[in-house]
Amino acid sequence: MLLNRPHALLAAGLLLSLLGACGGVDPCETTVCPAPGVCTPQGESAACLCDGYSCATPRGNEDARMQQEATLLASSPERHVDSLARGGTYAPVRYYAFTAVAGHTYAIGCEPLTLPSCVVRLFDSQFHSFGGLSAGPGETVDALYQPTANGTYYLAFTGKELSDTGTFRYWFEDLGPDDVSDFAAGAGHRDPSPLPFSGTLERVGDRDVFTTASVAGRTYQLRCELPGATGNWALAFYGLEGQPAANAVAVGQTSLTVQFTPSFAGALYYSISSWLPDGATGAYQCTLLSGTDDHGDTVDTATALAVPGSASGTISLPEDLDVFSATLEATHLYELKVTCSAYGSDRCALALKDPDGRPVTAALPGRFTAESTGRYTLTVSGSAGTRYSLTLTDLGIDPQGGSFEDAQPIATDGTPVSGSLSYEGDEDAFAFEAVRDRVYRLTCDFSAANGPVPAPDFWSASGQRLGLVVQQAPHSETLFEASATQRTYVKLQSYSFSGPQVPYTCRLVEAVDDHGDAPAQATPVSVGASATGRLEWGWDVDVFSLALPAEQIVRVSPQSDLPDGLFIEVRDMEGNLVTWTSGPALLGGGAAGTYFLHVRPLNRQQGGTYSLGLEDLGKDEHGNLPASATPLALDTVVDSWIDTPGDVDVFALTLERGRIVTLRCTADDGSCTFDLARSDGSRLYMNAGPTQQWVAPEAGTYFLTVRTSGRQHYTLVAEDSGLDDHGDTRDTATPLVPGVPVSGRSDYLYDWDLFRFEGTAAGAYRIRYTPEPGDTQPLQLWLPAGARQVPAPGDPGLTYIDVPTAGTVVVRVRSTGRYTVLLEDLGPDDHGDTVTTATDAQVGAELSGTLETALDTDAFRFAVTPGQTYQVEYLSGPAVQSTVLRSDGQLCPQNGDGSFTPCDTQPHVLLVSGITESAWTDRSAYRVRVR
Repeated sequence: MLLNRPHALLAAGLLLSLLGACGGVDPCETTVCPAPGVCTPQGESAACLCDGYSCATPRGNEDARMQQEATLLASSPERHVDSLARGGTYAPVRYYAFTAVAGHTYAIGCEPLTLPSCVVRLFDSQFHSFGGLSAGPGETVDALYQPTANGTYYLAFTGKELSDTGTFRYWFEDLGPDDVSDFAAGAGHRDPSPLPFSGTLERVGDRDVFTTASVAGRTYQLRCELPGATGNWALAFYGLEGQPAANAVAVGQTSLTVQFTPSFAGALYYSISSWLPDGATGAYQCTLLSGTDDHGDTVDTATALAVPGSASGTISLPEDLDVFSATLEATHLYELKVTCSAYGSDRCALALKDPDGRPVTAALPGRFTAESTGRYTLTVSGSAGTRYSLTLTDLGIDPQGGSFEDAQPIATDGTPVSGSLSYEGDEDAFAFEAVRDRVYRLTCDFSAANGPVPAPDFWSASGQRLGLVVQQAPHSETLFEASATQRTYVKLQSYSFSGPQVPYTCRLVEAVDDHGDAPAQATPVSVGASATGRLEWGWDVDVFSLALPAEQIVRVSPQSDLPDGLFIEVRDMEGNLVTWTSGPALLGGGAAGTYFLHVRPLNRQQGGTYSLGLEDLGKDEHGNLPASATPLALDTVVDSWIDTPGDVDVFALTLERGRIVTLRCTADDGSCTFDLARSDGSRLYMNAGPTQQWVAPEAGTYFLTVRTSGRQHYTLVAEDSGLDDHGDTRDTATPLVPGVPVSGRSDYLYDWDLFRFEGTAAGAYRIRYTPEPGDTQPLQLWLPAGARQVPAPGDPGLTYIDVPTAGTVVVRVRSTGRYTVLLEDLGPDDHGDTVTTATDAQVGAELSGTLETALDTDAFRFAVTPGQTYQVEYLSGPAVQSTVLRSDGQLCPQNGDGSFTPCDTQPHVLLVSGITESAWTDRSAYRVRVR
């Protein structure tokens, strides 16, 4: 049978195609058309079509034509173009022949081009048809064929209608031998076995078909691995009619499983195939297993098991489950025994569920207690071929219930309760009413046990574990402090042990907590007294409240009979941690308030008795606030201690304005820092130290707050470094008087000196700054609006200032040593510098003036006649440059010799200035003329 490749393994009728290779029938072989009819396949039926052409015996005529007209094909992956044309007395058809080799696979295809449709039919050497495939416009016949015998085979290409003509593309390729046949006729024989078999999918679209003799009602399972598979492949079982009865498809997976239970006996076919279009290829390994299911796989099909009772069975396949059901009684103890025999293992997987479907957590096989009455289900699973037998026995009522609902009462006065854990995983539960803030101690004796037993614990009704195990079995001890009054449970449970039972004796004792566990329940204590208490268990906490006045210092001295001692946390009223200690410690020394001492065992393992001594050490020697600050004199060393964690020492330092002070604070561990603030609380420095130099910006009292890391010894000194010679701000700047030199120096690391003078309108000034040799720090000037400054050429110590409008000039000196500053007044400007302030002049008159500074410009205004040429002449004095402006301030161009022609009828302005600022000297007289 010809198999179209695009119809992959799951296509309708594929298995019929698969099995048809050994008996398929072309519908035209059973249809005789009277002349001039021609038999043409129409799917699974046939039709006789007559178009006026003579064809007396259609079958015989076609056989003869195939022998006479067939073109021998050679295998090639290339595609060729051919055509169908009308001619002679026959319908258009093209015949090809090829030499077939049994077991080889041949790829055959056809694609219509101008031909409306393309039909491909295959014939063996006896001209028996193996069916036909057709493709319409835009479709393709892409077929595989695998002959079972050698010989010459024929291909016939036609249109779907006998009158169809046109071109088509065809191809023919021998894909070579297949290790396993693609069809049932050559199927490989593989019977069920735990041992795997292997094969290869040689190409995309390859299929390997196998067969085995089936038994009706028996389950067959095919498992395959295709390592490295990235494409599509599939597994399938086939029914009697050759149709897929069970299949599984993989897309990029490397393993597949398919299972089928036939209702028939005889040949059962199954296959592994590469599934088009993106089929996977490569070597595979498969296992075929079979078996009969002896017990149901679900709760509904479970096998009933009597109590007591036994059963046996076999796990026929890996996914097989055997489910049993039994009716059990609440609080009864049951024992389940199971023996297994399997390849490589002697264990079965067991799962037991209660009537509500919840898993029973007991270790199985073994003993367990039924918590409710009803139908329980047991599921047995294992590897394929596992044989097992099981026995279920009722051992009677469990003396102690294992659930909270069945819990037995236990007294809190130490009355013993005894019992026995009957099996691995057995639980015994007891209940009592716990009272808030009381402590409960549970001790149990398991000395008769032959193996390890977990210590019992306390539980809430919601299933929360509450206790602390301080000692394990065989003599266990568990403690619990109730945070609320509620029903509480004690649960005992066995794990693994030797012997059938674990006997025990337990006692529960209630004790009252002597001190509260939180600040709200804290016990008040006072300075000079002592506090005693008992920590009832390892997680017990006793809280005390201690009220201290401001700057009061207390030494806390703990003592206890606990092996590792106490751990004490000190917190303030907001709950912030102040300090912690496990030995003697100092507290207080700060603001007034209440402190809370949280006392607990250091190692949390056990309780014990203790005492706390609270010794009064008096007031802090230095106050903690400005109101209680200690006066600090200059050059006086303070030798003191920061007494307690969080303590600070505050000192008051009274200074005049400009006093320079160097603060030095030295702690034994190097941790001394300080804050410096004015009397209004505004801070000048924060966390400074250990050394800081500064100058008092104004006269008054300053507060110094000293702190260290914990209790530390420190020394403090405020060294007098003298007065600042000049102010550091505009308000404290030293006035400069023209002609009077002023001396100064850098008094401390970040010192700068400010000077000021009042500049007059149109004034010109020179500042002469003389620092020590090597000092390259320049002057800084703050000028009034419109003022300009320029350094003197070749002398960075000279600065010229031109002040057009009156205002304050501020000079700042940042020196590394000593210096002098001299202000020189160069006098008022003799002529205005702008168009609006220009001096009126006449053409032809001599114009004279003085450039007071290198920045100075003199302006002269004169009337002009349009069209007249004017010449600017230099008469005497240093070199100057001239610029001619219109009355609106716009430039009027000059010629190279200084001549110009007026730009309009309005007066023009002549500007006289130095040729360059660097070539000018102050107070330079000149004479010029415009003619």
